[in-house]
Amino acid sequence: MNAVGVHQRRECVFDSEQCRLRMVGAREVGPWAVEHFGAQVDIEPGARLALDIDPSFEHGVLLDQGHLETVGAVLDIADLAFQPTGCDTLFLHNRGDGPARAIVLGGPQFGEELVMWWNFVGRSHDDIANYRRLWQARDARFGDVDGYRGAVERLPAPPLPNATLRPRPIPKGNP
Repeated sequence: MNAVGVHQRRECVFDSEQCRLRMVGAREVGPWAVEHFGAQVDIEPGARLALDIDPSFEHGVLLDQGHLETVGAVLDIADLAFQPTGCDTLFLHNRGDGPARAIVLGGPQFGEELVMWWNFVGRSHDDIANYRRLWQARDARFGDVDGYRGAVERLPAPPLPNATLRPRPIPKGNP
C-alpha cells in the first residue's frame, strides 16, 4: 500500500507505479482565506492508497472513472463519499480491472449551518433561490467557463425543488 501526506505542501505531485496524485493546497477566495485542498488521484487496477489527512478536515471523494472503494463504500461514477472529521487516514482501493480517477477534496468544517444545492452555497433557502435567479440572469459574479463546449451555451440551473431547502446540521462535538 502506498502512503502520502496530502497536507504537507501547498502543491505537489506524487507518483508511483500504482498511483498518481496531483494536489493543490489552500488559496485565497475573495476577501477571506480558505484553508482547503483538492487532489486528482489516478489509481491503477487493484492498487491501494492510504492518504495521511488532517483529522480536523472533512473530506469528500468524487469518482470520475473506474471502480473505487473508500470510506466503507463502493463508489459508482459520480458518487461522492464523505469522510467526517476525526480521521487521520483516507483509504482508497481500485477494485476494478481498469484505472480509476477520483477527486479528493478536504477542508475545515463550516462553523455555521449552510444550505448547499446544485452549484450554490448559502445560509437559507432564500439565498439559494436568489443565487439561482442571478445565475439564470448571467450575473457577472459567476463568470464564464472558458472552453466549454456543450449542447447549450451555458448550463442552466435546474428548477428548485417543490420544498424548502434546509441547512445541513453541524455534527455534535464539532465546531
